[in-house]
Amino acid sequence: MKKHKSQMLEKLEKNIPLLFKKLKFSFSLRDALILNQKIKNKERFLTAAVRKNGKDFILKIRLQDSQEVVKDLKRELKILRFLKKKLPNKTAVPATILSGQYQNLQWYLRERQAGKLSGKISSDFGFRKEFFNKVSPFEIIKILNNYQVFDAKKIRGLRLYRHGGWWYQQDFNFYKESFLKSFIINNLLSENEINIINELLSENKKILDEEAKYFCHGDLYPDNILVADKNKVYFLDWGISNLNNLSFDVAFIYLDAWRNEKWKEKFLKLYTEKQKDKNKFKKLFRISLISLSIRFTVHCWRYLENKKIGNSQKNNIIPVFKKNLEILKAALHNYRPII
Repeated sequence: MKKHKSQMLEKLEKNIPLLFKKLKFSFSLRDALILNQKIKNKERFLTAAVRKNGKDFILKIRLQDSQEVVKDLKRELKILRFLKKKLPNKTAVPATILSGQYQNLQWYLRERQAGKLSGKISSDFGFRKEFFNKVSPFEIIKILNNYQVFDAKKIRGLRLYRHGGWWYQQDFNFYKESFLKSFIINNLLSENEINIINELLSENKKILDEEAKYFCHGDLYPDNILVADKNKVYFLDWGISNLNNLSFDVAFIYLDAWRNEKWKEKFLKLYTEKQKDKNKFKKLFRISLISLSIRFTVHCWRYLENKKIGNSQKNNIIPVFKKNLEILKAALHNYRPII
């Protein structure tokens, strides 16, 4: 196994600079250091900003040989082309320029838009303050509505995974076994609250299965939302798109927007007002909110438990941790979404 990994590492270190050369992009020392770090961290992809003939592009290269990673990159490429074709003037999706295979490398090249990410989950833990001054809730809702019109029948060819009741239960089980035991030990959550989540998932399995039929981005961390020129918004990294209920991406944005309560609640209210069956949406949104607030809370917890992170940085994380835990507990005990 170690020999296989060593051979794979050697191939990557040899072939990636050759691919850059083949595509007529420069491969700098900085690129080499980033590549080495990504391989060391066992990351699945290398994403590099490159420039050619005065134009900027993003080059994405697969770093792992597993069938899952191979499928993910192919699916993402297929999704980007599908969205650009179906919604050329509606949804801000980067255009794919080229794709191919070189030696053991699978890659694609897409447009790079000038702009700033709405935040970084590793440092901002949500949207930065300036995001709310540039982007209105209407703009985000418009993008969501544009791609959520595609149901399972319309996107059958994309072969997306279905995230229904089973998926929500498995996702919760992972966090319960890996992290939530520590929450119980530290009196952050109770055994009763864990049981409430299990009961909610069990009672709503049928509706989660039935409603897992809409196109869902599924990974709307602030790193994947770019604010470009004229405040045009782009959703990036569609690699784990799936079939889910309408509320999942809504809950993602809601949690990203924790810094601005007014924007956050206005976003939820405006989106909910357009739903035909508001009671059904409320029920699904509560489950999605619980599922994702666990994820956001655990993300903060891992940083707080990391001994390599200094106290000053941890002091900045504590309010975010408390906010997400507060949202989780509110969804469990006194859930009253704005309608």
